[in-house]
Amino acid sequence: MLLFGIACVKLPDNVQAPEVDRSDSNATIAALNDAISALQAKSNEEITQDNEASLDRNSQATIAALTEKVSDIENDKTQKNEGSGTTQASAPNNSVMVAPTTPTPVVNYIVVTPTPEISSLDKLNPFKEQESVIDLIFKGSEEFFNNDDARAVQTLSEALSKELVRAKQSPEFLLEIYFFRGWSYEGLDRYEDAISDYSLAIDLLRANPYIINEYYVFSRELHEFLERRAKVYQFRLDEYQLAMKDLNEILVIEPGLPSAQAALGILYVELEQYSVGLAEIEKALMYDAIIDDPAYVYYSKGEAHYSLARSSSDASDSDYEMALEAFLIADNLWNEDSTLFRYAIKDRIGWSYYRLNRLTEAESVFVEIPQSAGDFYKSAVNGLAGTYSEQGRYDFAIQKYDELIRLDPFFSGYPGNRALMHEQMGDWSAALKDYDLAIELGSDHAPFYFNRGLILDRRLNESSEGLKDYEKACRLDRYYCDKY
Repeated sequence: MLLFGIACVKLPDNVQAPEVDRSDSNATIAALNDAISALQAKSNEEITQDNEASLDRNSQATIAALTEKVSDIENDKTQKNEGSGTTQASAPNNSVMVAPTTPTPVVNYIVVTPTPEISSLDKLNPFKEQESVIDLIFKGSEEFFNNDDARAVQTLSEALSKELVRAKQSPEFLLEIYFFRGWSYEGLDRYEDAISDYSLAIDLLRANPYIINEYYVFSRELHEFLERRAKVYQFRLDEYQLAMKDLNEILVIEPGLPSAQAALGILYVELEQYSVGLAEIEKALMYDAIIDDPAYVYYSKGEAHYSLARSSSDASDSDYEMALEAFLIADNLWNEDSTLFRYAIKDRIGWSYYRLNRLTEAESVFVEIPQSAGDFYKSAVNGLAGTYSEQGRYDFAIQKYDELIRLDPFFSGYPGNRALMHEQMGDWSAALKDYDLAIELGSDHAPFYFNRGLILDRRLNESSEGLKDYEKACRLDRYYCDKY
């Protein structure tokens, strides 16, 4: 219950308080009505052109109070008349104002009851705290979608603090907080914190899988948190077995869920179990229309075929063809919402063309990859160098190896391959310098010693130095022992 105190409202200076005979209720009513009329007249005089034709707030409140008192006196008078059975004047009524025993000057005040302030009502509103938590959750999720992960974590943590101290906590609110804060932690590379939030939500849902959405504002299911946690385990923490455990649990509670089926297939591909991975991916692709990121699934299918072809000594072109087909579909399905980097697909398309000896198509793809693509740009430059080499355009290949050495000056393979290009052009001195650099960067690579030995022995007539390189190559790799 709200208790309101009694306050006094001052009458305007030009409106005198009614002087009444307090023993005569009729006189009191008449005097109060005169005061009301005076107030209304005064308010109407002060209305300007900019004001609406209404009483100002202070006058309105005073008139309302006076009118209420008139009504009280009349009701009291009626009750007394009914009680005595007569219409004659009743006994003196002192309920309007209690007159002090000692006469005092009449002051222009009248007793009124104030309207309670909104803030007072808010303090007693049983839903105010819930509304505050909801507002913070919406704010935090909006910050997350705006890629402001640090602020999202701060806002959602505040929401969690408020929710945990409430007498009646809402699982619905807790799940939404854990979902968005966990994902925000991922954006900040705080993967262990993300795992912690997802695990709290998973425990909550396992304990009560039929959580009722009390407020019907948010709705999260167990498989969503298991899938997010599996992604962190798989792609960020390299905890493949934990990721597999989560994905298998999803497929128990949601049999055939395409996103989980695809994720499991991708996991098997990463574990180099290509055939198993392909089987799982094919199951998922039966529902490719409802997969969240079909481009990534098709990319993984292509990666499985590509890896099978690369790992097999007797691989035919069929795996490269199937890889290329999957990569092209992935490229066509890709959009800005995909978790996959666009140029990862382009890179694999280029290399598939290269492996199939479709060199012109490989070149056209590699040249599309910009320098901003980072490692994929470097891979594309390497692909162009190989393409030009296969086409016999050795001078162009040398230019690409020059660029690769600038991009990565510590990788021995680039000067080693550039040496081969110099050999093809008959520049033995330049080739020798590149083999020297390659051996300096990678002293345990047998082919560098063997190739340098060949140049020294057969091109520069330095047989004794060439023999030393042959022997070194033989010690590093028995394959070269009978090659000279």
